[in-house]
Parts: sequence; structure tokens; C-alpha cells
Amino acid sequence: MTTMNSLTRKLAYSVAILCIALVSTYDTVLTHVTAEELVVDCSFGDYQLDDHSNEQNPICEWVIAHRGIGGLVEYKAAGVLLATLVLFGLSRTKYRWLVWVTLVAQLSLFWTVNFATVKPSSPDPHYNFEDRYAAAQMILDFYLEGEQQ
Repeated sequence: MTTMNSLTRKLAYSVAILCIALVSTYDTVLTHVTAEELVVDCSFGDYQLDDHSNEQNPICEWVIAHRGIGGLVEYKAAGVLLATLVLFGLSRTKYRWLVWVTLVAQLSLFWTVNFATVKPSSPDPHYNFEDRYAAAQMILDFYLEGEQQ
């Protein structure tokens, strides 16, 4: 009976960490798909952000300004890998409860990304998710139709 409880617990933590990694990956792919909305004035790979950039995270905005969207995607991918490894390590310690806190945070991110809207007062409202499934549809289109050149 103890072996079954241990196995069930390990499985639950593994599924939670997989969900965390999937939401992070979803967000990273969405960053790539919406790159044109995040960045303006691209010249020779040197990205300059618009004053009204749609990027909400100031750290990501800084990375985009200095390393471009490609750099941001690389950093996010490395962060997902590192976070996944750390969470698997934490799942074997007394701090395993942090996996559940992280899962709640990631599900909140997923909710925000899918149901985000630009404020109506935005000076450049070309990026608006009126349709609640617009973000998911952009991801599906990206994978099914390929990247538009």
C-alpha cells in the first residue's frame, strides 16, 4: 500500500511539472508567433521597441531590446528547462509544495495569456484578443500552416 501511495504521489508531481512546462512552452511559442506585435523597427537583427510595446514584462522588454525576439525565445526555453529540472528536484524534498504553488501561478499565466485584451485607450490597438480562443488559434495556425515569411 505504501508503494502505491508513493507511486501515485510521484505520478501526480510529474503530471503537475509537465503541465507547468507545457504552459511555459505555450507562452514561449506565443512570444515567437506574436513577435511582430511585440517589436517594431527591425534592422539587421537589432530590435528597437515601440513606446507602446505590447510586452508587459519589463525584463522581457529589456531582453527584446538587447537580444531580439530570438534571444528572448532562447532565454525562455533555457528557463523552462531549468525550472523543470529544479521542480523535479524539489519534488523529492520537503519543499515539494512549491510545485503546486508554481502550477497555480502557471495556470494563472495561461488564463491571462488566453484571455488578455489590450486596453481600449491603447494608442495602437492592433493586438486585441476579443475572441477568447485567439491565442490558442494563433498557436495552432503556427504549427499547422508553418511560419509565414
